[in-house]
Amino acid sequence: MAQKPHSLEHTVLDEKLKLVFHYTCNPPEIDILNKLNIGTFGGLYGCEDPREVLAIPLDVYKQYNKQICKDSDVLSLQTEYLLKEIDRKHKSLESYLL
Repeated sequence: MAQKPHSLEHTVLDEKLKLVFHYTCNPPEIDILNKLNIGTFGGLYGCEDPREVLAIPLDVYKQYNKQICKDSDVLSLQTEYLLKEIDRKHKSLESYLL
């Protein structure tokens, strides 16, 4: 059954799996996510774009020098900033290579 997007707007830290599960409406391109081993799970929740629900390894936060806060609201904001930084970095690298 398809989920309403607002019902997915959570960010959850799973320390045992070493992942952050995050809903976003502005994900980076799939090739960027794949390079960083970021899983896409939106399809499991009926999202139109599978990139709307992500499983982000904690190592990605470390790679981009981001702290991991256990407060879900703060972690959600940190994750959105992380995704924007990832997208910006890879797009600027692509334009440099062209």
